[in-house]
Amino acid sequence: MIGASTSFIAANDPRATPYFAHVKRALEADGETRVVNAACPCASVLDFAYPDPEAACTDGPGPPLYDQLVTPQLPAATAVVLIGGNDAWSACEPRITTGREYLQALRTVVARLTRDGVQRVVLMTPMPAPAGHEEDPAGRARALVEYRSAVLLVAAMTPGVEVGPDLYHLMSTERHFHDGIHPNAIGMIRIAEALVRHLADRPHEPAGLEGLADLQRLFWESDLPEGLVPPRVP
Repeated sequence: MIGASTSFIAANDPRATPYFAHVKRALEADGETRVVNAACPCASVLDFAYPDPEAACTDGPGPPLYDQLVTPQLPAATAVVLIGGNDAWSACEPRITTGREYLQALRTVVARLTRDGVQRVVLMTPMPAPAGHEEDPAGRARALVEYRSAVLLVAAMTPGVEVGPDLYHLMSTERHFHDGIHPNAIGMIRIAEALVRHLADRPHEPAGLEGLADLQRLFWESDLPEGLVPPRVP
């Protein structure tokens, strides 16, 4: 599992077991599956894609987090990716990552996973942002919508890649968060249950992607004007 702090810590809510722990317990019950974590506090998709990551688990300039955290866990049959919350949060990045930058970095990470032989790549959409925890709430909200669009498009146009639980719509900012970015105990369980169900099912695409073919191609080639967001796909 590739991600940031939500993957392995419960932030400031002592009641919350990280969703990774719930998923690991459920999937490893068969005695055959092995679930490992490749997560880092404050990590962004840029940290996984490019050199000199600035995430909290690094000691300074170095190779991408992919090389540091993912490569040692390969080969793997399945990779689950949840990344993007920190890209839209100024506490971890010097500025909000644009939708175009997020798309390009996510494509880089996904390309490496498929090239390294991962048979099934599951992309979860970034979670929504609770209000009141950001200097630019409108910019953060807009970025997360664009990140979700990028996830849908990368999955639609890359063989072996699928959209997992759509956390952007699954998570409630009023009920499922403890602070401005980390889920509470209920939110962690909600993510874990949705992911375990998804992994047990056959890969599928979300409904509605067929009608976006032309827009997908344009966005994929980064030809859309800055700030233009593809319409929501249910």
